[in-house]
Amino acid sequence: MEQELVDELVAEDQLIFRAKQIISQWFDTPNHPFVQLKQSLKTETARKIQQALAAQNWQDSMCRSLLNKDVKATLSFVQAAMDKKTAS
Repeated sequence: MEQELVDELVAEDQLIFRAKQIISQWFDTPNHPFVQLKQSLKTETARKIQQALAAQNWQDSMCRSLLNKDVKATLSFVQAAMDKKTAS
């Protein structure tokens, strides 16, 4: 708190509740500046991702990764675990 990285401390069981309160306060202001800020950050991030995808041949490495037998085995294992959890 001395370095102003944290605004307040709350008990662990109150963290989500308090975070929702703060976000609601930010959202419920005239002109919704928090929403505008979030949108501008998303736009910049999306632009950077688009530039990186356009500059690189990511398709070949993605295909190699997805066709790799070890990766396929891992994905099958994870899918089976998710299916088990869903069935429970």
